[in-house]
Amino acid sequence: MKRIPVVNAFLVCDSSSRDSMTGKVSLFGIFKFIFTQQVPATHPSIVLYASLTDIEGEYDLWVDVVYVPQNARIARFPPDEHGAMKVTSNNPLDYVEVVFDIRGLTFSEFGEYEFRLFVDGRPLALRRIWVKHFQEAPDTLKGVI
Repeated sequence: MKRIPVVNAFLVCDSSSRDSMTGKVSLFGIFKFIFTQQVPATHPSIVLYASLTDIEGEYDLWVDVVYVPQNARIARFPPDEHGAMKVTSNNPLDYVEVVFDIRGLTFSEFGEYEFRLFVDGRPLALRRIWVKHFQEAPDTLKGVI
C-alpha cells in the first residue's frame, strides 16, 4: 500500500527563491490577509510553499482555491487542463519541497478563502487567507497600501 505523505509546512507568501548552490528555499512575505479597495481584486503573485515527507514513489499534487462561505472552488493549480504536479522520492526520510507560483488569481468577494493541498486526490493540508477592505487594515499599514 502506498504511503500517505506527511505535510510539514504549507504556507502562503509573496515570493520565494531557491539558492542554486545550497538548494535552500527562502520565503518572503508570509501572509494571511489581502487588503484591497474593491472586489473583484486580482493579486499579481502568490506563492504556496509545501514541505512533505514520508514520500516513496510518485505522487500527484494540486491545490484547490476555495471561497469558504459558499464552499466553491474558484481555481486549481496546476489548472485542470494541465493535470497534476508530479513529485517523486525514493527515500521516505527525505523532505520534498514544492512551490506553486500563482499569477493573477482573482478574488471575486471579500471574505475567507482556503488553499487546499491534495496529494493523490486526498486533502492533506489547508491554509486560510482573508480578503478584506483596505479600511479594515491595521493603522500601521494604512500608509503603505
